[in-house]
Amino acid sequence: MTNFLLACSISYLVSPYLVSLISLF
Repeated sequence: MTNFLLACSISYLVSPYLVSLISLF
């Protein structure tokens, strides 16, 4: 369960960076 929450928090923190990188291209 802890790994699931960790994965969710990481994806939530990383998603804005991915969106900004995609918007650059």
